[in-house]
Amino acid sequence: MPSYRVECADIEKDRQAILAVWKRNLPSTDKLEEKFDWQFLNNPCGTGRCWKAEADGELVGVTSLGMRRVKIGNSVVTGGASCDLAVDRKHRFLQPALMLIKAVLASTQRHVSIVYGFPHSRVAAVMKRAGYGELCSVDRYAKVLRVSPHLRRLTGLSRLGPAIGGFMDFGYAAVSSFAEGPRGDYVSEVVTDFDGRFDELWDRVKDERAVLTVRDSRFMRWRYQECPLRKYVTIGLLSKDRSRLQGYLICYVDDGYASCVDAFAAAEAHVFRRLILAWIDWARQRSLTALSIKCSADPMLLGALKSLHFSRRTVPGFSVTSDQNDSELSRPLLAHWAAPIDANIAAEWYFTAGDQPYN
Repeated sequence: MPSYRVECADIEKDRQAILAVWKRNLPSTDKLEEKFDWQFLNNPCGTGRCWKAEADGELVGVTSLGMRRVKIGNSVVTGGASCDLAVDRKHRFLQPALMLIKAVLASTQRHVSIVYGFPHSRVAAVMKRAGYGELCSVDRYAKVLRVSPHLRRLTGLSRLGPAIGGFMDFGYAAVSSFAEGPRGDYVSEVVTDFDGRFDELWDRVKDERAVLTVRDSRFMRWRYQECPLRKYVTIGLLSKDRSRLQGYLICYVDDGYASCVDAFAAAEAHVFRRLILAWIDWARQRSLTALSIKCSADPMLLGALKSLHFSRRTVPGFSVTSDQNDSELSRPLLAHWAAPIDANIAAEWYFTAGDQPYN
């Protein structure tokens, strides 16, 4: 059995060694250098932290924290989003991963007030064993916008002509739009910059949620405009005279599907409903096939999704150690706090896919 040792890495000195472990082990190796610099060196919330595991002096694994600011009640604390746990194949058993995760948790006593993660089931089991606790569950909701791609996959309907498919899509969209109801006294548009309107919105509505990551313009610009991994679209919901930002939704498009990574607005049912409607209209104009969103159980957001016929695509009640495909399961947000916190407050975390380090 090798002798393992874990220590905090030097972000700049150990950069190439960390990248080498990533390249050997992470499922996606696209733009690794850009990803590293963006997440750990250019983050407005602070320089990231990495830990390295050595086996008999050889680097065999790493894990990291991307810095975040988290609003808890009336306070804003420094937090870290757990990311990039990577261990060489022959060392993928409990001890190295557990030692790395415990080293991260030890940092909550000195550098951060909270660390959190939204891992796949196998990693989640190790994180819980190390000391993470479960908070809210996160589910995926989806809405079909075009029926022809789905019908063509059914037996006997694969030869549907474009004209017939287009007619069916038009009819489905017309019926859906009628069922969705009026659009209300708001206007929507694609926003190309995170300007002062986003700060005004954040200051106005931040205290309506118990726990959430800070969403000011500086962070949003870094998280979505400067991210080297994806191209995002921001849909702003504005008052009719365009003088005030009422809310926004951020998404990306992949293979005809639009996935929402963040939706933020005042905790009012009609505002969230109108924001989701703006997203639906935007997607229909681009002939997208379906919409998808991952989020915690915020009453206003879920109410809007359900009223607009989004259906939950994840199954509740499964253990994180289940062998079932992770994409089919409700998954818990995991967190570890430096100091005790009211469990009811922690469970109200307003969490969206954009709160993950990469999405």
